[in-house]
Amino acid sequence: MTENRTRTTDVTLPKVLLSCAITLDGYLNDLSPERLQLSSEADRDAVDALRAAADAVMVGVGTVMTDDPALTVRSPVRQAARQLAGRPRQPLRVVLAGHRRLDDLYKVTGDGLGATLVYGTEGAHGRNVEYVRVASRDMVEALRDLSARGIARVLVEGGEAISSEVLRRDLADVLRVAIAPCVVGRSRSPRIAGRLRSGLAQRLSLAPAASELLGDTSVLYLTRNVMAGSGAFRPGSDAEWLAEAIELGRRCPASQTAYSVGAWIVGPDGEPIASGHSRELDEHVHAEEAALRKAARLRADLADATLYTSMEPCSVRLSGRTSCCQHIADAGIRRVVFAQREPPHFVRCDGVATLRSAGIEVVEISALSEYAAALNQHVGQSSQSR
Repeated sequence: MTENRTRTTDVTLPKVLLSCAITLDGYLNDLSPERLQLSSEADRDAVDALRAAADAVMVGVGTVMTDDPALTVRSPVRQAARQLAGRPRQPLRVVLAGHRRLDDLYKVTGDGLGATLVYGTEGAHGRNVEYVRVASRDMVEALRDLSARGIARVLVEGGEAISSEVLRRDLADVLRVAIAPCVVGRSRSPRIAGRLRSGLAQRLSLAPAASELLGDTSVLYLTRNVMAGSGAFRPGSDAEWLAEAIELGRRCPASQTAYSVGAWIVGPDGEPIASGHSRELDEHVHAEEAALRKAARLRADLADATLYTSMEPCSVRLSGRTSCCQHIADAGIRRVVFAQREPPHFVRCDGVATLRSAGIEVVEISALSEYAAALNQHVGQSSQSR
């Protein structure tokens, strides 16, 4: 993009991640009266994690009036982790209203679930809503105001108008595109960057950096700095990373005779190295072991990494297999953060003592233990180990 380049001339703006879900042919929606569902459940959870890591979530007024999104973090454990980290349970909701007046009939202005900031020319009212007058849809002015309020990371969930403005003004530090396996064909339906009027191909100042498959949704990340990975917003505290481990535990294959656990290994730079969940690789592999196996395949240096696990690592296994505590020590991990002590249903676990005797720092965040325990309400009557 060359028109009205803003990001390269104003480094004081918050970091902006533009997230869009599109069809294979670039449409954001079709012409049916119901909203076209383009994201898999796994992709929706990934966007929820991005909201949890963001300071603010921004949309245009068209998205509010058409889709009426709440723009909130859905996961209770992510909300709790934000609060433990000293942040509001919900990110600030931001609407670029342009010349439209917003009343309290919409979720972002009427549900009171979080604070909402509306930028525009015609005013707004509602529960916990603040209105700031700006010239029309001046997104740069809004971003500068957000920066002055201490907002460092803004997740922009893009409809046609706002995605066009972000790309026209070169405001995105990261572009996340979720691509659904469907097409719309020739249509007047909204498209990503569909308001740009040049008619000529314009090269972005972003380069492909990473990709992932979430259910049947393919996700592509483009960033300004490909050496920094995907550029996705990451958790910024132990509690927030631990919340992600707990959420990962929801992916465990169902079992009446074993615990469901999630684990993340995170480098000293705050970037994830590997993840794992119970029974991911086979029915006998624990979450910590799965994550460590993946890290080993990557030949990652784990000396300064932290392992986050929803449950206290096992110190002994009923099956006689190597315990997670031993796997952690052998891998060179020096720090472990967990939420829930292992219940005494199968064996007596002394994971905390075992790790500490091996010189490993152990941090227990018991405030999140109830969320980890909720993954395992089905366990208690069995005689087999996790």
